[in-house]
Amino acid sequence: QFQKYKSSLLLSLFNIIVVGYLCFRMVYSFYKPKEFNLYISSIEFMISINAANILFYFIHRLFHSVKMLSKYHRVHHEFKEPIGLRSAYTHPIDYFFGNLLPLGVTPFILNMDIYTISLVTYLSIYTTVVREHSDYSDNRHHLDHHKYYNCNYGAKWLDKFFGTIKK
Repeated sequence: QFQKYKSSLLLSLFNIIVVGYLCFRMVYSFYKPKEFNLYISSIEFMISINAANILFYFIHRLFHSVKMLSKYHRVHHEFKEPIGLRSAYTHPIDYFFGNLLPLGVTPFILNMDIYTISLVTYLSIYTTVVREHSDYSDNRHHLDHHKYYNCNYGAKWLDKFFGTIKK
């Protein structure tokens, strides 16, 4: 049992430190964020959060339904009752396409300022680690996804809209 937890910790840390760092380093080598503007940043914040939810939903569902991709995502589902740090416990291909891409593509396209990007990133990490992959809250939506596998792919409103919510 200890070996399983140790390996999950190592893969999680590899994804966060190595894959995450390499992706952000590559992007920020040529990304020049614009200046902070409270009005524009507020609008871009809302656009980015909603776009990340929508992209995550569709990519996550794709990783469940396409056989070639599901082999990468099944790693994340090895644990039926995940803990917060294990939200990054997945194959690096799944981590890049399923986590980093949905979060980062909209800020990049909108050329968001660094403060708004930081806020979007912080809230996304908090939501993923604390609200969706732990029992620290009463939110069972994503925990039920781990239990039943083919439901609850993302935000509740998207699962309701697309009929993939577990009641």
